[in-house]
Amino acid sequence: MGEVDQPAEQLCANKDAIVMYGEFASAKPSELAQVTDEMLARPGPPEWGTCL
Repeated sequence: MGEVDQPAEQLCANKDAIVMYGEFASAKPSELAQVTDEMLARPGPPEWGTCL
């Protein structure tokens, strides 16, 4: 999605990110909770990008 050396403004203006945030905004809270629980149930600690 982006490079670690990119400023946050560029990362957050990324077309993919805009679509992703739009999907988050239209999701039901129960759907977001389920997806979050599934991601956090994966082995090991969450990594950068896991929740993006």
